[in-house]
Amino acid sequence: MVFPLLPLQRLAQCEVIGAVSDINFTVMGYQPDPRPFCQAAAPGILQDLQAHQVDGVLLVPWGPVCHQSVGLLARYLEGVGVAPVVLGGLCSALEKGRPPRGSLVRGPLGQLVGPPHDLATQTARVEAALQRLDS
Repeated sequence: MVFPLLPLQRLAQCEVIGAVSDINFTVMGYQPDPRPFCQAAAPGILQDLQAHQVDGVLLVPWGPVCHQSVGLLARYLEGVGVAPVVLGGLCSALEKGRPPRGSLVRGPLGQLVGPPHDLATQTARVEAALQRLDS
């Protein structure tokens, strides 16, 4: 799985985005019962995001159930004032998760940001997804 830290840093250096937070999260998205995640993990993530004055997040799921979990997190964050965008690869799973903003990418799961070591593709995909935050 490609974690998009380098593309985000590049976009911040080019002043496309304001900054990259000092904190980043990765979560196990496979949540057959998402209630514990929504009741415990999501509020904790929100607390850390607010403490670091984060106003927008990029969420990148891996598999079908991860798309659903990320959609739930995206809706939660949107509801409390943190703008999310999901960079997803499964149209039906994105529709099921119903994130407020989604960017559909055609590519292998685990490489939705782009192939490993292909910073140009990764940066272009991340930038395209983040443009959805303006909508």
